[in-house]
Amino acid sequence: DQKYYQDPLLKYLLQRFPDTYLVMYHPIFSIKQAPIEADIILISPIDIEIVHFVELEEDAVIMAGEERVWHIESSHINRKILNPVISLRRTEKLIKSIFASQQMTFPIKKTIISRTNPIFFANEPYQTRIVSKANYQDWFMEKRSLHAPLKSAQIKVAEVLLRFCQTTSIRRPEWNDDLEEDEQREMEEN
Repeated sequence: DQKYYQDPLLKYLLQRFPDTYLVMYHPIFSIKQAPIEADIILISPIDIEIVHFVELEEDAVIMAGEERVWHIESSHINRKILNPVISLRRTEKLIKSIFASQQMTFPIKKTIISRTNPIFFANEPYQTRIVSKANYQDWFMEKRSLHAPLKSAQIKVAEVLLRFCQTTSIRRPEWNDDLEEDEQREMEEN
């Protein structure tokens, strides 16, 4: 899909994070033949971090709460957005169920990030980190300072998650040409 070539967030994640992070950008899992879209998944050598970005216009202030919606206050209009914790929990449950079916364990963290807006909250959601405009650079530098090589456990985790992902693809014409050349070469050798 052409939108991925122009997606600034995807480009940012792929260019600014170390190569030891494996990125699953809004993967669609196929569980019991039902597609389920997930949040961004960052697989590091030491853990999985499920990330949800909330980025709004510059003057917007995000008021986080435990309700189903969060309030957005700006000079233009006040509005509500769905609480991103709901999406993070759904993705976490999905990953944990996949791991349970494969008898695997790997630490999972959940993070809500806004690079552009402050997020105010009375209580941080349970086992979820909130990173707002004020402390985004600290979180980002923490990720960039991880100097661990790719680990086999990390690769296995990625492999298991990919096995449950939906793949949408088409055969490229050049693949058919390569296949025909290989078949012709085999016939000539025999």
